[in-house]
Amino acid sequence: MGKADQKKKEKIVEDKTFGLKNKNRSAKVQAFVQQVRQSVDQRSPQARKSQAELEARRSAKEAKQAREAELAKLFNDVDTQQRKKREEAAAAAGGDGDDQLMCNPEDYLFRPEDFDEVDQDETRLEEKLEAEREKLKERTDLTPVTEETFQAWKQRKREEAAAAEAARVRKAKAGEGKMRGWDLWQMDKDLFVDDEEADEFYEREEQDDAVAAEEEEEAAYDLS
Repeated sequence: MGKADQKKKEKIVEDKTFGLKNKNRSAKVQAFVQQVRQSVDQRSPQARKSQAELEARRSAKEAKQAREAELAKLFNDVDTQQRKKREEAAAAAGGDGDDQLMCNPEDYLFRPEDFDEVDQDETRLEEKLEAEREKLKERTDLTPVTEETFQAWKQRKREEAAAAEAARVRKAKAGEGKMRGWDLWQMDKDLFVDDEEADEFYEREEQDDAVAAEEEEEAAYDLS
């Protein structure tokens, strides 16, 4: 048995008997300690392995805590140095280094008196529209809109649109402008009707192309 294993066993016995009074003088306590020692010595390899893993995790945890404590101390030292530099610079300028660090939170709150008062118009929308309508009645450069004048305006717009479309079609037929598919269809609807055997012709043409491509591929690999 190596010294390391013996130390581990002693550590386990020490942990299990920690806190017992008169450990070295009481016979009952000595008997219990001896029983613990025997149980530790007679443990199975699996139990010893579990105990070793537990000790390894405990050591890793302690090492991690030590590293974290060291990093915390390092950052604390850096922060302390920066704070000291700010205080020295502020003292040299005749100010307090904590002025920027000790701002009053109340200074960042918005209060009603910080804003300009806005007049609230409580006039209803219907009243505003009626007032605008009354203003329009006083103008003499406008044409009053009635049901008759509105319908006449719509009819005039439709006629203007139809005349513009007819002029565009005439230019297209005369070759002065671009002709759309709709224009061609309006001129001759038979241009857009396929022959009865059109589908069969297209399918046969595709098959012929496929056969020709296959023959070319076979000829390329023919070594005879």
